[in-house]
Amino acid sequence: MNEFEQWMELNTDLSTKSIKNYLQGIKTIEEELIAKNMVQLGLKEIKTVKELEQLKIEYFDISEFKDRDVRGNGMYSAAFNKYISYRDNKTTN
Repeated sequence: MNEFEQWMELNTDLSTKSIKNYLQGIKTIEEELIAKNMVQLGLKEIKTVKELEQLKIEYFDISEFKDRDVRGNGMYSAAFNKYISYRDNKTTN
């Protein structure tokens, strides 16, 4: 179990299925960010929550990703938001 998954289990009221969906969503987002050269190694290399929030804006400005998020009822943006919350919580604790 990775830290993000563990954090969601302990700090949210998400179902096991939602946690699994968010993990898959963030994995997909990370792979696409790498493929588009928006990050080199993945989301862990982004140092601040502010940078993550900016990266999220840039990511969803790409129409193929925005359209897929809309088709998925906001699941990808929700996964990204949850990841940002996790990182924010991690830096404040």
